[in-house]
Amino acid sequence: MGETGILADNPRIELIAGAVLVREPTCSRHAGTVDRLYVGGHPGAAEVLLLDRRVKIPLYARAGIREAWLLGLPTEHVEVFRGRYHESARVERGSSLTPLAFLDLALAADELLR
Repeated sequence: MGETGILADNPRIELIAGAVLVREPTCSRHAGTVDRLYVGGHPGAAEVLLLDRRVKIPLYARAGIREAWLLGLPTEHVEVFRGRYHESARVERGSSLTPLAFLDLALAADELLR
């Protein structure tokens, strides 16, 4: 939509379930973590996590995505949602996570949260 001029080409604008949402700018730690994971004014962490948990995670579940991880950088934990996402598991630093798609792989929570 940014390319056609309908919406500004702005990484802070998201179209979620038919609604246009303007996100707050991310902090440098969050941006660095996103850049590292995808290779390539600050919001309150509680607001960002709340949006992800209440809006995005249910969308992933409805789309049939079997697993989603939510990184709680300020609280230094990883929240793992699986199946229909009715419940989540909280993984703390010092622990490891195994993605459903790669059962022979163990990822250190510390590496995800650095």
